[in-house]
Amino acid sequence: MPIPQALPPLSPAQAVDDQPQAAASQASLWRFCQEHILGTRLEILIHSHSHAIAKMAALAAKTEIERLNNVFNHRYHDSEISNLNRSCTAALSVDLFAVVQLSETWRRISKGAFDGRLGALLRLWSEATPTPRDVQEQLARLQQATFAFDAHVRRVTSTSPIAWSLDAIAKGYIVDAALNAARAIPTIAGIAISIGGDIRVWGESPDASGWRIGIADPNFPFENAPLTDAVTLNNAAIATSGRGPRDCLRDGYRSTTISPFTGYPVAKVMAASVIASHVADADAIATACMVLDPNESIALVDKLDGFAARVTDAQGRVHLSARWSSMQFAAINTQSAPVSTSAKSKTNSTQNSSTQKTSVQPSANKKQIASLDAVWPADWELGLTYVEPERKEDQGADFRVPYIVLWITDEQNNPVSTVFMLGSQLKWQRDNFIWWGSHRDRAQNLVQLRSQATTLSGRYQVYWNGLDEALKPLPIGKYIVHLETSQEHGKHQYRSIPIDVGHDRFKKTLANEPGSGALEISYGHYNDRFKAVD
Repeated sequence: MPIPQALPPLSPAQAVDDQPQAAASQASLWRFCQEHILGTRLEILIHSHSHAIAKMAALAAKTEIERLNNVFNHRYHDSEISNLNRSCTAALSVDLFAVVQLSETWRRISKGAFDGRLGALLRLWSEATPTPRDVQEQLARLQQATFAFDAHVRRVTSTSPIAWSLDAIAKGYIVDAALNAARAIPTIAGIAISIGGDIRVWGESPDASGWRIGIADPNFPFENAPLTDAVTLNNAAIATSGRGPRDCLRDGYRSTTISPFTGYPVAKVMAASVIASHVADADAIATACMVLDPNESIALVDKLDGFAARVTDAQGRVHLSARWSSMQFAAINTQSAPVSTSAKSKTNSTQNSSTQKTSVQPSANKKQIASLDAVWPADWELGLTYVEPERKEDQGADFRVPYIVLWITDEQNNPVSTVFMLGSQLKWQRDNFIWWGSHRDRAQNLVQLRSQATTLSGRYQVYWNGLDEALKPLPIGKYIVHLETSQEHGKHQYRSIPIDVGHDRFKKTLANEPGSGALEISYGHYNDRFKAVD
């Protein structure tokens, strides 16, 4: 089945061809990052011989993102989509008309599994758990709504105002547009752009085989979730829908994706990752795969030219489309996971690789668990939330955050577990020289970016459940949490804080410092995470 055109000519960006532009030899990978972009995190990797050129490309991408945010952000009262949602008829900009049309195209192709008109239902669920009557009334209004398009004047007309909710496709459209804007800068060898885990790559990667993207395990909806799969992409896009770090779950419902068919959160699928040529298309189909039965999802994707999908059902079984296995690469320290026999491809996927880590030797911690009192309590965990440094107004266009490493040692400083790392390239790992001094034999570049459900903005939330890097259980007792940060301009900071893990809850904090950020530490039961929601 041919796919719709995801991106019409974008104004004001110029058209660019599909081949990487010539780049000077010995190009380096430059990383730019900023929080609070579209409510999540923006990461841009530029492969270029010049930092000045890389920065120029990153700024071009960011400028395009900010322009389109004013079009698609329904949280802004005066945004274009907010104005559309208050009207029965409106003439739209090139961008909004393109996304509304694309949304309707994918609704037809997916037979209603993807629907960009669910704004009223999503608002209903965001406020409280609705009654069955409320849900049925909203579904009835949705089914009765009619509208028409006039492409000549880009006008949409409806019988009554429709609450368009286009986040599931507009974010991908914005990533696609941002990459086009960055590509317009001459001599760029390659680019990868991620907004909240939705990723588009183009051109040369530092790795000859392509851009390496890790797929986070949906069983662990937090920043340091282990990687359950990995793919290599060239001039392509990937989007993941499912449970994520910023999801607000309630009343036993384990998903924030609403089914257009039932009006309730989906229950059959835990996560879906889709590869396509454009993120907008991958976004739409990933959402549809959350709604459909996994067998139906695989059948749909296999009919679409150039698409591949990986769907994890509610029981943890993995369903692969026919093209997925051709995009995988062999990750280190992986194990096989159950792959559904309904998948067209029977190739086992690589599973359970920890974030940016390699196979390691057992921890140097030699403590023996002498009694039941020393056993780590079941379902208790150490929560570690890194908060980005407070940003000064005069920082201007330099929107990079520090390279971060967060790790645990025993009280004798023997390594136990590296729980989080931001900046996976070897040269960035070495800049955090205190961690590097005791972990260099474990350092390995595994992936450049991670595709997972939308992440938090300004906060990196990770957890440690008392296992060392060989996944062996450790006893309760005294440990040390270490935070090390470095920046490209040479600024380096290291801080640590002792903790005593036992059977009592506690909270500790490292204050927010310029260039280093803050660390919030809490110890307690897994269910403590959801108390504010329930």
